[in-house]
Amino acid sequence: MSSNFRVVLAEDEPRILQFLERKIQCLDSRFEVVGSARNGMDALALVEELHPHALFSDVQMPVMNGLELLAQVKSSCPDVKAVIISGFRDFDYVREAMRYEAVDYLLKPVLDEDLLKLLHKLADELEEAVRLQEREAISKAIENRLDLTISSVLSHPQNYCITLIAIGHLMNNSSQILHSRVFQNIWKKIDFQRILEKSGIALKNWWFCDGWNVNHKYLVCYAEEMAAVESGLPVLLDELKPFSGGYPVNLCMLPDALPLYKLHEGVLALQESVGRALIPGISQILPLKSEETKDSHPAILTSNQSQLLKSLISSGRTDEVKKQLENTLQNWIDCRYPQMVFENGLRQLFRLLASATSITDENELYLVQYHTLAFFSTCRTPEELFPEIWEAALHFLNKQALEKDYGRKTAEDVEQYIRLHYTEDISLETIASIMGFHSVYLNRIFKKEKQITPIQFLINLRIEKAKEFILQHPDWDFTTIGESVGYHDPHYFSRAFKKVSGMSPSEYRSMVHVSLKI
Repeated sequence: MSSNFRVVLAEDEPRILQFLERKIQCLDSRFEVVGSARNGMDALALVEELHPHALFSDVQMPVMNGLELLAQVKSSCPDVKAVIISGFRDFDYVREAMRYEAVDYLLKPVLDEDLLKLLHKLADELEEAVRLQEREAISKAIENRLDLTISSVLSHPQNYCITLIAIGHLMNNSSQILHSRVFQNIWKKIDFQRILEKSGIALKNWWFCDGWNVNHKYLVCYAEEMAAVESGLPVLLDELKPFSGGYPVNLCMLPDALPLYKLHEGVLALQESVGRALIPGISQILPLKSEETKDSHPAILTSNQSQLLKSLISSGRTDEVKKQLENTLQNWIDCRYPQMVFENGLRQLFRLLASATSITDENELYLVQYHTLAFFSTCRTPEELFPEIWEAALHFLNKQALEKDYGRKTAEDVEQYIRLHYTEDISLETIASIMGFHSVYLNRIFKKEKQITPIQFLINLRIEKAKEFILQHPDWDFTTIGESVGYHDPHYFSRAFKKVSGMSPSEYRSMVHVSLKI
């Protein structure tokens, strides 16, 4: 930003006013007198209209004196630097003016050397103030908090070159909070001035600004210095690596310079590019996103891999499951999939594991995914991720094993109860109440383990026992046999017997007696 400081003069003596206007612009070309007034009221109107960097004001003026003017300016335009012009008789007023934060004073008659000395001092203060204000404006523009009324920064429009420096991987909000101190310590160790010099990037004006992400910084400079940054990026990447704590370093430069008020748009474009192209564990200079490469990656978890994993899980081959997961992860690493594609693959993988192990709790699945992805965002290399993936897989596999054992034990208990009480008047609800389960759940568990419902098992058992009684007691009537196996209605017993065995009790008795005679 060019140093061109605007000045408003307030002086009721025309000769002194003309002298100051001529001398200020002659002695220091960085200053330009943009307005003058011969009373405090007119001077205040000019200040509020022109927003100058500095105000030179006499103390004694008509309508509104210099002290009143300073008080009003401090209230309405607090960034304006005020210089008091006074005679010796006004020195008490000078002390009063200092209360309104006047930066200095000039004694009448104004001497060239005094004015020159003050201008140099004032220019140093203004340049520092402008640098700070410009830095603040750039930071706010990056964060989309820019106040477009900051006319002192926007009055000399500049275009800016912006480069994103990303250390580590893409992080969610939780990961950023938990690891903020880690990256704060990394940034503290980096001497950006020295790094730029060693990278051969000679910039007159530059800023390193924070972004929304704790592991991101933005290098901002003027548009005319863009070529210096672009040519020095490869060396800058190498210079940053030793300070990254083992995390990958990625650089992405916006190809076009932008005005201040559009810097946030540039930041969004850079973040999108990093989001699409950042490869876990790899340091590189990333290109700005292009539509051609937007969907260039295939489905990361293929149907063949899915089927193989399901088959290994169903057959209980845990060691083979682990080996297949290792191969899958290594394949993703070798293919250099971007982090976002990698994460989608992990989500597919966890959903497959949950499905293959019959885990249906969506909250449980979400928590496993969240924990693993949070670790992924803060690990240094993708190889570090495998123990987390395997731990998540074991969670599903062990839970499946526990549920299988539990289901098998429950089914065995139900079967044992039916075998002991089959002669009684029992129902599914009766069994469920005694076992402490809901009838629907109990029915599902038993059928899964025995491939038959509890009631059908009860019916089959009763008919098998009836067949034994028919064989052992040929003199018993069917009413007695039916009651002996839990049927108190002979007609219902006969229907149930025929439905299970395909013949009536009498037909069955005839068949077995003929067989015995033979």
